[in-house]
Amino acid sequence: MTALTLAPGANVIGTATHEGIERFTTGLERANSLLSRAIAWVDAFNEERAAAHNAATAAALAATDHRVLAELRAAYTRSEIAG
Repeated sequence: MTALTLAPGANVIGTATHEGIERFTTGLERANSLLSRAIAWVDAFNEERAAAHNAATAAALAATDHRVLAELRAAYTRSEIAG
C-alpha cells in the first residue's frame, strides 16, 4: 500500500485524466446533448403551432372575403412553381 502525504492546501487532482473529471465531463456532454435536443424539439413545436395558427387565420379570412381566398390560391401557385 502506498502512503500519500499532502501539504495543506495541496491540489489532489493533478492531471486532466482523473476519473472523476472524466465522469463529470461526460455527464456534462450528455446533459448538453439532451438540452440541445429538447430546445430543437420546442422550436419545431412552436413553428408547427404558429403555422397551424396562421393557416386557421387565413382560412377564417378566406371564408369572409373572396379576395383573400384568391390571393391565397395565387400564393400557393407561385410557391409550387418556384419550389
